[in-house]
Amino acid sequence: MVTSNVPVETLCRYLVKPGMEREFQSILARHWKTLHEAGLATEQPAQLLRADDKAGNVAFIEIFHWRTADSAQMAHETPAVMRLWEPMGALCRDMEFWHVQPLGE
Repeated sequence: MVTSNVPVETLCRYLVKPGMEREFQSILARHWKTLHEAGLATEQPAQLLRADDKAGNVAFIEIFHWRTADSAQMAHETPAVMRLWEPMGALCRDMEFWHVQPLGE
């Protein structure tokens, strides 16, 4: 259960279109900083990973903390964030977003 005033750890999986990996990575590198500067992400920097499967598909994984449960919705109303999200979406075949918690907590 997500409480509205506590940070929300989020795992994002971006399945990038073939040939768009470098351009996507360039935008993704600015994503957390933009969220943080808008007051939407916590002080903890995002963890960024690249995953390649045997078929040659490339996915980028981003793990970060929204400041609150409402931050994701507020991001949709933040011009600086939307300037990144629009091209990110155009470079992806699919995206998934999960709220996660470490086991044992």
